[in-house]
Amino acid sequence: MNSTSENKLQKNSAVAALTQRNAAAIREIQLTEYQPIVYAIPKEQREMEQQLLEDAAAFQPTLYKQIDTLATRDELTQFGNRQNRYLTLAVERMQEANEKLLETVCQTVSQDGKAREAFISSCTSVLEQARQRIEDTIAGMRRKILWLMVGTSLGAVALSVLACAVFWKLAA
Repeated sequence: MNSTSENKLQKNSAVAALTQRNAAAIREIQLTEYQPIVYAIPKEQREMEQQLLEDAAAFQPTLYKQIDTLATRDELTQFGNRQNRYLTLAVERMQEANEKLLETVCQTVSQDGKAREAFISSCTSVLEQARQRIEDTIAGMRRKILWLMVGTSLGAVALSVLACAVFWKLAA
């Protein structure tokens, strides 16, 4: 495979040789005296052809300079290969970053789930303790009310007996 500098040297020498041949051909055409041609060409058409050839010969160096700046097939292939490597590397880096981000998000979601589970468990525990205290308080109040009812009933019975005894002694 030729290196870039060898390709340019070959291209430059070929361009230079072609430019010299074209310039020599134009000079020869201009210096050659008119010789009869089998087919007659109108003077205007011949002058237009001459002008066209001169314009083409004058433009050739500019064209060759422009072509010379264009990349060769090998240079384009190397550039494409570099771009492919760069893109592949960029895609790999982006993929790694996305995987790390996904892992971080999964860990955060897992931690959030654990935190919610702990919070719900804590709330459930607190609510269970509060429910148990309320049930204990209700049970205590029931006992007090029962004792109060029993006491009131016994007091009412005792007072009834006492009132009956008082009315009986008064009636007797």
